[in-house]
Amino acid sequence: MRKEVGKKGPAVMRLSSACGSRRVVGAVVTALLLGAAVTTLAPPASAASRQVPSVSRIAPSRGATSGGTRVTITGRNFRHVTAVRFGAARGKQVKVLSPDKLRVITPRHAAGGVAVRVITRSGASRTTKRTRFAFLPPPIVSRVLPGKGFTSGGTAVTVTGRNFTAVRSVLFGSQRGTSLHVYSSRKLRIVAPRHAAGSVDIRVISAYGRSASRSADRFTYLAPPPPPPTGTWGKPAPIAAGSLPFDGISCAPSSTKCVAIEGNSAVAYDGTKWGNPTAVANGQNLTSVSCASATFCLATDAAGSVYTFDGTTWKPDTTLSATSGDRLSGASCVVRSASQTGCAVLDDATGDVWLLLTDASWTDAGPASGATQIAALSCAPALCWVVTADDNAATLLWPGSGTDPWGNLIPLGGASTPTSLSCLNTFCAVGETDQSVATRGTTTWPERALGSGTTAIDSVTCPASGFCMAMDQSGQYAVYTSSWTGLGPTGLAGLSWAGVSCSSPTFCVAADDQGDATVYSG
Repeated sequence: MRKEVGKKGPAVMRLSSACGSRRVVGAVVTALLLGAAVTTLAPPASAASRQVPSVSRIAPSRGATSGGTRVTITGRNFRHVTAVRFGAARGKQVKVLSPDKLRVITPRHAAGGVAVRVITRSGASRTTKRTRFAFLPPPIVSRVLPGKGFTSGGTAVTVTGRNFTAVRSVLFGSQRGTSLHVYSSRKLRIVAPRHAAGSVDIRVISAYGRSASRSADRFTYLAPPPPPPTGTWGKPAPIAAGSLPFDGISCAPSSTKCVAIEGNSAVAYDGTKWGNPTAVANGQNLTSVSCASATFCLATDAAGSVYTFDGTTWKPDTTLSATSGDRLSGASCVVRSASQTGCAVLDDATGDVWLLLTDASWTDAGPASGATQIAALSCAPALCWVVTADDNAATLLWPGSGTDPWGNLIPLGGASTPTSLSCLNTFCAVGETDQSVATRGTTTWPERALGSGTTAIDSVTCPASGFCMAMDQSGQYAVYTSSWTGLGPTGLAGLSWAGVSCSSPTFCVAADDQGDATVYSG
């Protein structure tokens, strides 16, 4: 019995040991398998980062500062999108089309470039050059030229301003202009459409909005121009061989005597032919000339000197040159009585007006109270007139000494800038920019457009009450009797300057900047 017991004991013990070993091995294997399963189910850190959205393209990449642009964004991982931001502003109406595409409406934003980010539960997309979006402002109009045209349309208008990018159209009130040509982001050209008479705003419309209404964009529609005048001009001919561009012309009242100035020379016309150039100003540039009669003319120069002409000879007048070294211009002389001739000239540096009575010294009348730059000067037997660049007129009484001789400034009330002036006491005509004139018969200054071009009325002359002639910078002319005619050709081919002077309603002489002249017969 002990042997059996002794034989079986060790055997049982080996079995127990084997079973224990199997349990240990099984437990280890199970643990390893479980560990492997856990390792397989848990994503690595790099896989988690791949869930963050990324943006590869934005279309369009620019829009209006007012917002409202529909933008399509393409990229990856557009899951659980919580927002799309344009800079710090949140986009509107986000619509995820797929994990790779979404659409969003831009918010309002200040002008400039911003970064666009797609934000999901996993994070925000990175910003790159491809994720930039530009907010562009609407156009701004700062000037329209010309500022008026006729109701029939057809006026070519140059519009200047800013932000003329992706311009789609230009409106005159509610009517669309034609023949749009955008030169740059600051300049465009448009042809005005037909429109009823009155003022309208010119609005530039681009892909990024429309220009706001402001005073600078106003355009005035005028009634159609009157027909051109019926007077006759002679064939233009050179005043003198090799002549220089002319700086002024003046015809004496009730005669056929005229004087034209060029450089430091003057050329006289006797009613039939032009004489030879005569040196006047000792090498200085003459700036203006005015003839009160066939035997008295006065010229000014750029050195502050004046010269008189007796019908035969020019001589310096030293009484003013000793007191003024500034540039003088705007000479205007008139016979005030049978024994007295008066003149006035403008000091361009100070704005003062100097008055001269025959055989007396010059008197400084000073500038008109409240006047800025004086644009033109004209004297009549009873008084002188000035017009200023800011569209005002003022009277100046003879002789200009003692108390303040200036009258109050009178607003002209026009839409253009004065350039020239001619008066017979209370009757005046003012030449203006945009081929316009203002004519004063009593107390008002009604304005009339003679054409729709951009050139200015460079010269106006009124030899008799109720008659005037005006000429623009391209050599076209118009006549006033009880009303103005439209512009008609003179035959002159000047490039930038033309002047006209009439001694009566039936005799006028015009000269251009090429040195040619022509005679008018009414």
